[in-house]
Amino acid sequence: MEKEGFPCKIPVMLRAIIEKKALGEVLTLLSRLFDVRIAFFDPQGRELTAFDVKPMSDYCAARRQDPGFNAQCEACDRLHLERARKSRKSQGYECHAGLREAVIPLVTEDGHYVGAMMMGQVRVHEIAPGGLSAAALAAYRRLPDHGAERFSEMVRLLEHMSVYLIRAEIVRHHGRSWEERLHLHIAEHLEEKITLPVLARLAGRSPSFISRYFADEFGLTPREFIERERMKEAFTLLRAGEKVNAIAARLGYYDEFHFSKAFKKRFGKPPSLYRKLGG
Repeated sequence: MEKEGFPCKIPVMLRAIIEKKALGEVLTLLSRLFDVRIAFFDPQGRELTAFDVKPMSDYCAARRQDPGFNAQCEACDRLHLERARKSRKSQGYECHAGLREAVIPLVTEDGHYVGAMMMGQVRVHEIAPGGLSAAALAAYRRLPDHGAERFSEMVRLLEHMSVYLIRAEIVRHHGRSWEERLHLHIAEHLEEKITLPVLARLAGRSPSFISRYFADEFGLTPREFIERERMKEAFTLLRAGEKVNAIAARLGYYDEFHFSKAFKKRFGKPPSLYRKLGG
């Protein structure tokens, strides 16, 4: 089964070793102290359910029953996780649903990104969004209500905790395989022309080796995989409200027409319409 037009098979790439018991205790204490939900995401942006120390709020759980709303939540998470990974800095923001959230990256002393803590589902506005049912309205009012200054202080404390988690080796870096090196390079250079010789050099292998074994690990040829990653990023950026011409330039397409043609081939409709309708 495919989701949003992307193949199910993806490479399993662990770049972090996690002491689950110790990390679970830290996240549980922080969640209780702040009365907020704190989740942990691995280096590939996947939430690790083993650390679901505080359930999703009733408000978010109810609204995410709507597939369109849920897709926007997932896109918002991916966007800010990626920004935290690339910048190596915390990202505080108001999500598409009007809730206060933050992503705090975990980075080793030699610069390796090994995951992130996400804190959120905090009410920003006193007045709830319009059109809510009575149950959803009541759930909205039960959300924690931390002011901007207190929330910033919570983020700073989590930043200090991220340093502790690294120095105590509760979360630590795991050496990358050739597959991981290629995946990371592709993810960070989507705007560039990525050739087989470049991939071979990065992997420390021959071009013929990459041609033969890439699909075994990734489920797609190098060209297909790179295009899929560009479409995934485009999907995330559209959900976040980015303009089509800006996305085309950001992802290395010749122009907006070239990008729109590729996007329509993938999803069956142009990106401008997809952005207006929200998928």
